Amino acid sequence: MESEVLHNGAIVSPTFAMGISGNSGGSLSYLEADKLLYSVGVMAAVLEHESNAMRFVSTHSSVRGITAIAVSGNKKYFACVETVSDDKPQQVSIYNVQGEGRVKALNLEPHMGGSSKLLITQCGAPDNTLLIWRWFTNKVLAVVNVGFPVSRVSLSSTDDLLAVAVGTDSICLYRLGTDGNGITMIPCAPAPELRGSITCSCWLAGMLGLGSSTGVISVQVEDSIKQVFQVDPEGRESVQAMCTKGWGLLAAGSLGVLYFFEPPDAEARRAGHSEQLVLSRRLATNTPGRSIVDIAVSPALGHISLLTSASEVLLLDLELLLERSGSTTTSRSLREAASASAANSPPPGPSVTPIPTFHITSEQAETLVIIIIIKKWTTACRVPRCRRGSAGVSLAWVARETALPGYPPRAPRSPARTGADEKCFRTVPDCPDDDPQDHEPFRMLCGGFHSSPVVGLDACALQPLLVAIAADRTVRIWNYQSRRCIVSRMLMDDVLCCALHPSGTLLAVGMRDKLRVFSIAMDELEVVHEVVMKKVGVVRYSPGGGVLAAVGRTNTIMVHSSYSHQQLGSLKGHVSVVTDLGFSADDRTLVSTGAGGAVYFWDMASFKRMPEHEFVDKRSIFTSVQCLNAHIGGCCEKTGVRSRAAITASVLLLADDCGSVWSYPWPREFPARPGALQLMAPPRAYRMHSCSNGAGTGGGSGPGVECMVYLPSRGLLFTASADGVVLISDVTVVMNGALVDLPSAPPLPNYLVLTEEKMALVEDKMHEMAKIVSSARSDAEYQACCKAQLLRDAIAQLEAELSNVRRSVSERDTIIEGLRGGLDAKEVCP
Repeated sequence: MESEVLHNGAIVSPTFAMGISGNSGGSLSYLEADKLLYSVGVMAAVLEHESNAMRFVSTHSSVRGITAIAVSGNKKYFACVETVSDDKPQQVSIYNVQGEGRVKALNLEPHMGGSSKLLITQCGAPDNTLLIWRWFTNKVLAVVNVGFPVSRVSLSSTDDLLAVAVGTDSICLYRLGTDGNGITMIPCAPAPELRGSITCSCWLAGMLGLGSSTGVISVQVEDSIKQVFQVDPEGRESVQAMCTKGWGLLAAGSLGVLYFFEPPDAEARRAGHSEQLVLSRRLATNTPGRSIVDIAVSPALGHISLLTSASEVLLLDLELLLERSGSTTTSRSLREAASASAANSPPPGPSVTPIPTFHITSEQAETLVIIIIIKKWTTACRVPRCRRGSAGVSLAWVARETALPGYPPRAPRSPARTGADEKCFRTVPDCPDDDPQDHEPFRMLCGGFHSSPVVGLDACALQPLLVAIAADRTVRIWNYQSRRCIVSRMLMDDVLCCALHPSGTLLAVGMRDKLRVFSIAMDELEVVHEVVMKKVGVVRYSPGGGVLAAVGRTNTIMVHSSYSHQQLGSLKGHVSVVTDLGFSADDRTLVSTGAGGAVYFWDMASFKRMPEHEFVDKRSIFTSVQCLNAHIGGCCEKTGVRSRAAITASVLLLADDCGSVWSYPWPREFPARPGALQLMAPPRAYRMHSCSNGAGTGGGSGPGVECMVYLPSRGLLFTASADGVVLISDVTVVMNGALVDLPSAPPLPNYLVLTEEKMALVEDKMHEMAKIVSSARSDAEYQACCKAQLLRDAIAQLEAELSNVRRSVSERDTIIEGLRGGLDAKEVCP
């Protein structure tokens, strides 16, 4: 019995993230030519954007969230500001990029140690303390009270002993002593045009660049102003991000325009131009309403990544840009220029905001009580308390089921706003996926992400579709195989929940005053039905797809046909808020949970409650329900900050508001044999999403995992959090100590859903193409007849010439024979 229980479980491995945690300066950093590093929940994600592959570097188990991130100059280490707990301040941890674990943790408290390289951190109000560390030995070299609120700090790329702290009105330059002891302040003042509006900074070759909210950029050496730019003569631009690129710099801001500043070329200098930098190029990202808050440049200067205020990542291939612009600069010369720039003036790592902020020098070579409802719908069981408090918000079953392979990924298409009810969509210029060509020459990573809390999530197994709705009224549908957003819409009404039809063709969205059903046709959403219902909190499709159940403010569960949209019945019985709905695998039973501790079962044939199976515990608040098959199911209860979960035939997955997914192994037989639960192995937590300081401590619900969907046939787990990040994870089931392979199913027929308007366009195009083909066939036949006639004429002429030649040859042969006969006669008669 012990081996049967202890060796069951699930392995959850994150594979890709649809989103980024944080949308401020210092969020993006390059490791190599196409490897981009940024924070996702409590992990650091490394994205190879050429192959669209991603791997994760896990942080320490005590970390609850990452607020800022930066990379060392040798690209071997990265540091991040971490939130640990309520009673501890933020800490800075340094990790190995290869995922070998944490190298050092700095608690932002001065103490002594050995010698190593440098790291600078800046604390916020009220003390505004700046600290310079030898981070490898956790030694503080200098502590300075800056005296004003600081938005950014950084160390010089050419002089590790030179640091700058930037505020909105002032800047301070500091030089550390050569022996590592003492720090000196260097007199420095920004240009008058920047006073009171400084927003960002970056280091150039021996110079400091500053940007402002008035669109002014200045370049200075200590207190000497070398050059001042006005990037937008009309004063509309607010520069919010700057980054060094070789000998020049990049800047961007509120207008979504990327500005390239380069040193004048040799010809310009011979012509008498003495400027340090010139504005060489402007590139518009075509993201109106969204500003650019961070810029990252790859070490080889071949790629640029931009982060918008809507948490979208835009990628730019400079070599491709040069080719399209007809430049004579080759890839080889670009690499040579990058090598020369790196040798003479290595670009600094990104400075970091929000506070606390930090920067790494360029030479860092060393540098729950759980209630379980186990049902053959009649048996209840309780399990021991979990090792840590966690508030459950969702759960999913993991079981051995027949695999349902999906269809091949559909080609990304540009969504077009169609449908009879145009009023349901909001006409906004900031739809991030209006047309893939709109952002040329930029490419938006995965077609865009959510930037506000995700309130609804669902996925389909028959088609590789993942839908997520956010609090800002946006609806996004991704193809989770190609990892591309195919539909992006902003609705006029507040959205509360969603459900995706098992076929992937229908999407039900619950709103504050209605339930609206959309048809998903390729890359479009079209309203097909609408039901008046106040504050729709839960909506679910049955596994077979024939029934749609939804519940609103009255706590009456309304059951409709998914296809005819006819109301089939109404289920009344809950007196408290209905928190979740779940269908049995055979569609015959509906399970509903309430905040008042009631778990009711409904017969979908008679639409009546089944009192012999119901379970009521008025001390409980049930938050989620799932059904494994027609006989076994469970629900999750939330009490204060502790969770109570459910049992399956093999493994249960539970998500909490601390950002973790828990794997619970359970015995196969129900009711469980005596003593089985005591022999059960402790649950295993997989930390993925971030959580707030209040989560898990009685201070209120934090971000954590807001929604979770599991597809057993594909072995995929989808989780979403309040920061807008959607994680895709592989789930491997372990049974009796061995990995379980999902059985393969026969391939399903492929189909494509089109709207009537698009089908009419396709038919018109087909008729047009048929006419073109018919005309081309007629032309080809005519041309072939003409060429055949010409060939016949040529053959007849050649045959006539051949006949004449044969005739002349015959005449010549006759003459020759006659002459030969005369000669023979003369020889006979001498």
